[in-house]
Amino acid sequence: MKLRGILLTVIALTLLFTGYRVFSSTYKPVNNSTTFSAKVIDKIQSKDKYIIEVVDVNNNDRTGKVIVNDENVWNLIENKREYFMVVNYKSSKMYTPIFSEGKATLQQIDIVK
Repeated sequence: MKLRGILLTVIALTLLFTGYRVFSSTYKPVNNSTTFSAKVIDKIQSKDKYIIEVVDVNNNDRTGKVIVNDENVWNLIENKREYFMVVNYKSSKMYTPIFSEGKATLQQIDIVK
């Protein structure tokens, strides 16, 4: 009888631990990166944050905010100008569309002529 109780306890703890591992591994944020052409429609500055609001040139429905980590880069970006950019963003799963779960962070930018 005592052995049965110990065995049931071990099985229950194993199931709980396995369930926790599966649940916690599926809800970790995923880092994504994408490259696209976008037009800057607004520049926003608040204290130490530098943000540009962009619209995708190839998909006007895709708009969002991109965080610029460097003030000098932010100062060089012009409104109403088209740029080719590489951005990183976090999402709950792989291949989530950009801007669907928040802001993206600028990694690289180049002027489209």
